[in-house]
Amino acid sequence: MTPAVLLVEAGGDAGELERALAELRVGRATLAELDRLAPLDAIAVIAMVAPADATIFTRVLAWADRRATRPGLIACIDQADSLDVETALAAGLDDAIPAAISARELVARVRAVARRVRRAERIPEHVRFGPFVLALGEEVVWIDGAPRTLSRGEFALLRALIAAGGAAMTRAALLDAAWGARKVGVGERAVDNVILNLRRILGPARIVTVRGVGFRLAR
Repeated sequence: MTPAVLLVEAGGDAGELERALAELRVGRATLAELDRLAPLDAIAVIAMVAPADATIFTRVLAWADRRATRPGLIACIDQADSLDVETALAAGLDDAIPAAISARELVARVRAVARRVRRAERIPEHVRFGPFVLALGEEVVWIDGAPRTLSRGEFALLRALIAAGGAAMTRAALLDAAWGARKVGVGERAVDNVILNLRRILGPARIVTVRGVGFRLAR
């Protein structure tokens, strides 16, 4: 099956990419047009210039995670170096390549990502709440496009608060979420310490103390 490709124009040469991908089914959209697109099953190729902009990746990932079937995401970066590629992959994209590669290799990479997407189950790799994007399995939270590495406990507790969707969680529930079977001998005071650390990372107003209950996330 010939994969469909959506070229997302983010400052790079989308016209050159469109010519390189001529054997595939290609459409084009700007970043501003993404949210107005009807649901589609396509590989999104982000045409952009170096240095790689993490805020663009966060924006495209948020759009992709709202699709019924998450599209594969490839960054094609003009004059990319290893740091640009690392930034794209760390953000959660499926591939990142310099724009100078051959048309044959570009098509092969698109087809490879399409195969992986079709094989993969629909398990979200990122969870979004307000300005935060939690990268599952990496213990990283993206805040307005900037990554911050969390400890195991911080990540588990933040994930539980995000899963609650803004509802308050008790300290006991958060203790279960963050420590699980390892909570033996760990008191609820440990939850307060993790909350204190998360407030330093996320901003003090982002985690609200609910009197007599526990804590909740504010959007």
